Amino acid sequence: MSREFDEIFDFERSCEMREAGMSLAANNRPLWLERARDAACALARELRADSLDPIVNADMVQERLRDLYPEYDVEMLGPAAGSIFKESELWQATGVRTKSAQVRNHARDQHNWLYLGA
Repeated sequence: MSREFDEIFDFERSCEMREAGMSLAANNRPLWLERARDAACALARELRADSLDPIVNADMVQERLRDLYPEYDVEMLGPAAGSIFKESELWQATGVRTKSAQVRNHARDQHNWLYLGA
């Protein structure tokens, strides 16, 4: 039996499901998500201090976590990585995307984020 077309293609419901999934992922990895957000902010501030644009992406944060925490593995953050830049008052999407270098990400596009914090 086939589903109704409107049940399959529902943009509003799709957005709701995305938000629910991101929230679930973030709530399951609170320690590593907090560390990732802290690392992203610190990295952006360092870039700004070096007179560079404070633009950061998820790959950069994952690399920083590996530098800060020798025990870190990408599985520790897992799907919560999609919520690193969710704090909208600190980050603004640049509109530019780059390909992820992580093999497991299969060169998927990732957003680049401009740090708006102090």
